[in-house]
Amino acid sequence: MMSDPRVHYCCLLLTAALSMLLWWPAWADEAHFAEHFNERIEVRLEGLSGEALRNVQGLLSLVRAQQQAPQETQAVLSPPLIERLHQRGFAEIRRALEPFGYYQAQITGSLTPPSQPGQAWQAHYQITPGEPIPIDQIELRFVDHAQDTPLLRQLRQQLHSGLGKTLDHRRYEQGKQQLLQGLQQAGYLQAQFRLQRVAVDLHTYVAQIILHVETGPLLRVGEIHIEQEGFDEAYLHSLIPVRRGAPLTLDLQSELRHIFSASGYFAQVEIERLSPDPATPDLIPLLIRLQPLKRNRYRARLGWGTDSGVGTQLDWTRRYLWDRGHQMRLGGVWVEQRNKAALDFLYTLPADPWLGYHLELAARRQGKDLNYGDVSLDEGGQTRITHQAISLRLPRNRSLRGQHWSERLSLSWVEEEYDLFEVLFGNLPPLSQEHIASVLGSDRALLAPAFKALVPGVEWTYRQADNPLHTTHGNYLNLSLHGAHESLGSNVRFWQTRLAAMHIRPVFGNDRLIFRSDWGYTDATTASVLGASLNRLPEDYEFRTGGDRSVRGYRYESLLPREGITGGKHLSVISLEYERTLFKDFSAAAFVDGGNAFNDFNDMDIKGGIGLGLRWRSPIIGLVRLDTAVPLDEEALDRFRIHFTVGPEF
Repeated sequence: MMSDPRVHYCCLLLTAALSMLLWWPAWADEAHFAEHFNERIEVRLEGLSGEALRNVQGLLSLVRAQQQAPQETQAVLSPPLIERLHQRGFAEIRRALEPFGYYQAQITGSLTPPSQPGQAWQAHYQITPGEPIPIDQIELRFVDHAQDTPLLRQLRQQLHSGLGKTLDHRRYEQGKQQLLQGLQQAGYLQAQFRLQRVAVDLHTYVAQIILHVETGPLLRVGEIHIEQEGFDEAYLHSLIPVRRGAPLTLDLQSELRHIFSASGYFAQVEIERLSPDPATPDLIPLLIRLQPLKRNRYRARLGWGTDSGVGTQLDWTRRYLWDRGHQMRLGGVWVEQRNKAALDFLYTLPADPWLGYHLELAARRQGKDLNYGDVSLDEGGQTRITHQAISLRLPRNRSLRGQHWSERLSLSWVEEEYDLFEVLFGNLPPLSQEHIASVLGSDRALLAPAFKALVPGVEWTYRQADNPLHTTHGNYLNLSLHGAHESLGSNVRFWQTRLAAMHIRPVFGNDRLIFRSDWGYTDATTASVLGASLNRLPEDYEFRTGGDRSVRGYRYESLLPREGITGGKHLSVISLEYERTLFKDFSAAAFVDGGNAFNDFNDMDIKGGIGLGLRWRSPIIGLVRLDTAVPLDEEALDRFRIHFTVGPEF
């Protein structure tokens, strides 16, 4: 029969009322918590340190509750919930220690409620991790390939040594990743784990690692096709460091992209794997698409520096000539300081791209003024030092993980001439000059040298910097050797070595300590005329110092032997600088420099300078430096110099 709707409605109301009565205690407790509880917790962990401690803190519910709570209240929890989280903490600590191999940890703890309002709950855990579980067996099986392959034996040995003698899940995951990377680097690009398991026996307290790797086929390089215009196909293939049949490694495509991009010929490089021939599925063809840069590049620069004054530079680069990657550059530069002007020509021929060598034919003609003020005379004249050189150079560059090495062999024919007689007596009347010349006799020729020298040389450079624009940890070393001898067609004999170094280290967080040194030694004869020392070697190989990147507080190249005119045979410069960060991208520096050029080690006459500077770390051009330096010379204590430089340290 039909039920009365009113009866049905009353039953629903009664059911709802009973449900509310049953759930009232929990609901009331939560309401009471929301209104009255504002509990704080302090958690103390003893017996752990390092990563194990940090992992426990990250997994412990009490710690997370404390960290996630508002700063002013630390935690808003009810006493029953605090007690439940405290009891849960024992299991959480054990789980947090297992990745480090601790499976027998002993944990004791206590929870102390606050003794008066406003105090915090005290949760304390005393943890004894125990001994990490040892690895009893590592079962590494390569599916699809023989177990005695040399490569696979090497990978197995690396895995065993990498995991260590005790179980550490961090090393376990790292070892698995390195194993797959090793297989992929060897050409097994489809390698994957079929089985990966860690079995822990708590009764015997040993662990077993089981890894079954499905290597897949060994993929090899098939035909390499190049899509391009304007270059000889054989030359482009000579740039590729692999041939058909070589293992198709994981990094091969990025390596090829780097080679073609670094060649200086191409604006865009794309590399694509093609589908293999069904008859040879392990040979993977590659397609390289190359888009060349514009053939010509023109540059013009205008600048100013405290050392050089106003300067300008123009150059034209022909990025590629013919179809085999030859390059040419023609450029000129003029600098206000000493009216320096130079014209340069450089022709580059690729030699051995696999080893990083290329061949350079260079020519340079330059001139600069030398007047009486440059040699600390109160009056006199000036001469023009003309220098020209034709060089054959064989440079090589290598880079690996932020470290850069370069070496350069060179053979140069150098010609240089100038007339110091004009500097010393150019202000005198012609008759007086003739009289002095007659008195000098054969020594007059010493004042007007015309050097001709065949100079072989070698240079090595090492650079390492964590950031090229603003280095906080870096090293720079440059060592060069040069020389000439009459037996090689020169009219002068000398040999020379120079070592320049810079070391940058971080201190006190973001601050820097910079040490710089520059040393030079030359074996050459020295003549004395009118009390002046004249070294028998081209002026371009003599040493002078002073300036922005040398001994600050002195003019550019103003420091030389007291009795010298054009420079010294030896060089000694050291500098120590401390740079302190002020705020974002700005810092202040304090420095002390010392050094000089000299002809005799018994008469070095070291000059010093101290100063302060400001630094701005530009995101585009690198470090901008503004220095004020005072020379530590009794004759120059009342002077100071401002030095301004732009660009990275090295």
